[in-house]
Amino acid sequence: MKVFSDALQNTDEPTLVSLLHGGDVARTTATIPHPYTSAHAQAWLARVASNGESHLAIRCPEIQQCDHTLVGVVSALPYRDGWRNVAYWIGEPYRGLGICILALGALMRTTGAPRYTGMCLIGNAASARVLVRNGFQLAGLVNRPWRDAGLVTLQAYVYPPAALASARAEWPDLQMPMNRPG
Repeated sequence: MKVFSDALQNTDEPTLVSLLHGGDVARTTATIPHPYTSAHAQAWLARVASNGESHLAIRCPEIQQCDHTLVGVVSALPYRDGWRNVAYWIGEPYRGLGICILALGALMRTTGAPRYTGMCLIGNAASARVLVRNGFQLAGLVNRPWRDAGLVTLQAYVYPPAALASARAEWPDLQMPMNRPG
């Protein structure tokens, strides 16, 4: 399957609203509001365009119902010195096809950062699988702000695996899991 990423466009707004309005994606992401409205999409697209953040639209021309339409977003944003934090989401109709796995791999080859981290909710097996299939290794657990819920514990993954020791040394808030979360 071919997957490509390109710049988000203002014309992606209706598709963003359609894919995010139901709240399924918002439940597993820290920054996508629910319900997701046209005003949210317009503000986010304007922010991305103005500050040059590395958010890319995921498009899959081989999926018959898709045809170059936005199906998700993949990002690699500055995190800590020398690290980029990856984030991604895929719309419900396009899940389970390996699209995020391919898109994240392509983004990492494009950005060429030396070290990446990715975080997901404990129990979000699909997001963990995207990271692991791209060579990430579980580093431990971190507590991060989550909407109105205060702090939640997330699984933190790192890439390349050789960066595991430096992540554990550089991140004082990284906790070692008692059992490997799934």
